Amino acid sequence: MFALHGYLLGSTIVGAESNPLIGYFFGLFLAQAALLLLVTAVSHRIINWLGANGLLLTAGVWIGIGSAFSWVALVD
Repeated sequence: MFALHGYLLGSTIVGAESNPLIGYFFGLFLAQAALLLLVTAVSHRIINWLGANGLLLTAGVWIGIGSAFSWVALVD
C-alpha cells in the first residue's frame, strides 16, 4: 500500500520529472519510518505499564486500528 500510494499520487502530476518524485518518495519513506518508530516506542511503554496480560490487549487494539484504516483505504 505504501508503494501504491506514492505511485498513484505521483502519476497524477502532469509532466512530473524524476527528481521531484524521488524527493517525494524519500520524504514519504522518512515520514513513515518516523511514525513507525513513534508507535513502536509508545506500544512498548503501554505494554510495560499494563503487564503480561496487557500484551494481548495492546495487540487487539493495534489490530483493530489497523483493520479500521485498511477498511477505509479499501472501501472508500
